[in-house]
Amino acid sequence: MEIRQLRYFVAVAEDGQFSRAAVRLGVAQSTISEQIRSLESELGTELLLRSSRTVLLTEAGASFLDGARRILDDLTSLADTAQEIGSGRRGRLRIGALTPSLATLIPGILQTYAKRFPAVEVQLMRMSTDHQLNGLLAGDLDVGFVRGVHHRHGVRVERLLEEPLLAVLPSTHRLAGAKSLSLSELDGETFIFWPRSDNASFYDRIIATCHEFGCIPGKITASANMETQMALISAGLGVSVQPLSFRSSGNADVAFVPVHDLAKPVQMQLAWIPNTATQPTREFVSIALETAQNRVFTR
Repeated sequence: MEIRQLRYFVAVAEDGQFSRAAVRLGVAQSTISEQIRSLESELGTELLLRSSRTVLLTEAGASFLDGARRILDDLTSLADTAQEIGSGRRGRLRIGALTPSLATLIPGILQTYAKRFPAVEVQLMRMSTDHQLNGLLAGDLDVGFVRGVHHRHGVRVERLLEEPLLAVLPSTHRLAGAKSLSLSELDGETFIFWPRSDNASFYDRIIATCHEFGCIPGKITASANMETQMALISAGLGVSVQPLSFRSSGNADVAFVPVHDLAKPVQMQLAWIPNTATQPTREFVSIALETAQNRVFTR
């Protein structure tokens, strides 16, 4: 049984004549007649009652017509879905993100993406940089918003934007009202950071910079959650050095103070794997880069 036989049969059944069906399909009448005869032979029953002027359905033909229409409709829907997925207009997009990006950069990107591709299912998950990279390589993520990634085999890392590093202090800290400070002024204090396992390269960079400029943390308290870090700092239990986007926490009990020694900004990056990227992923990357060009962080 062939798809064309179903199409020929449905056309004849709907038009009531082989000649009309032939005109509608743009196929020779003899070809249509031959293919329907072949279909009836394969089924072992007549589907049409033929006369010189018209064609009527047998009882078997009437039942077969309903099923043939459903099959053809399903095929059309299947083809449409495949084309939409292939063009990026339908599918699934799994995004990993650092907490600060969820309140700063990502909303604008998602808003634009949703307008252009409303049929794509978007899944957004808060994850550390290393967990995102592992998820990309394992095929569990399509794209990730990461920080401090220099190289990871098989992963492409795009620069989205740069932002300064600031000292994050309790509002009651002796330097909270300063216009700027040096890292050496925080020497010996308890530092609140994320676990090193979340992003070892970025963690090591911050600690090495602190040591370089005469700041050796007296103690390091680790928390993987930005809100928890901000709560510990606001309670006076430590200080930190974080990117400007941490201001998105909205915590009024902490102060962000520029640091003389941290002139080099840090990057918010987009990570993805071009070799296995779906069309929805490629479209998202394009929109993310486009949106980031119009976004600037300042002190």
